[in-house]
Amino acid sequence: YLNFLRDNLQNSELSQRFGLNINSDTPAFHNLYDFCSLTSGASILAADLIINGKANRVVNWLGGFHHARKEKAAGFCYSNDIVLSILRLLTHFNKVLYVDIDVHHGDGVEEAFFDCPQVLTLSFHQYDEKENFYPGTGNIDQVGIDEGMYCSINVPLKAGIGDDIYLPIFEQIFNQTLTTFRPEVIWLQCGADSLNKDPIGNLKLSSDGHSSLVKHILKTGLPVILGGGGGYNLPN
Repeated sequence: YLNFLRDNLQNSELSQRFGLNINSDTPAFHNLYDFCSLTSGASILAADLIINGKANRVVNWLGGFHHARKEKAAGFCYSNDIVLSILRLLTHFNKVLYVDIDVHHGDGVEEAFFDCPQVLTLSFHQYDEKENFYPGTGNIDQVGIDEGMYCSINVPLKAGIGDDIYLPIFEQIFNQTLTTFRPEVIWLQCGADSLNKDPIGNLKLSSDGHSSLVKHILKTGLPVILGGGGGYNLPN
């Protein structure tokens, strides 16, 4: 797939196979491979800075492409920098907690580690089975398989819940997850599309509410990598 992004973008048959369609949300564009190299490389560098003790908190605002698969682009995401970063973290740490507060389910990251007991994926996201809100996955029954059983936690949320409902749910589940899993490092995808007035998402978090989620995670004192994630309202 990466070789295709670098060398064969003009091949229409392969483009269809790898999910790059001009009529989809993942069209090919000029210098796409360089874009993936920079965004994913930055998240891998973030992992290296944590591993080498040069930083305890690292931000890659252009990171957080949580829908991309190992061999396919999806949902505005071409290469999954999060997965590549976590794989680098696992060369040094035994347990990594991935937290996703983007409005969409972190399906690509979950899929990558669905059978891995060293990575727990915790995703808070808008979910509507009837309306099939993208990507249509992330119900509470998706809990992992084999050795990764119960290392996938999904918190499907109704549209329009806002700070008053979201924040206590988040704090209770995050705190229990932290106590039970006991991670050594956290990867946080803090998508801004969960904020109020986003044209795609409808969870209606305030900027103060959203930042309080981030602060709650930072208060753990654990090393944290933050990725910017989604967001389609420029002021947000």
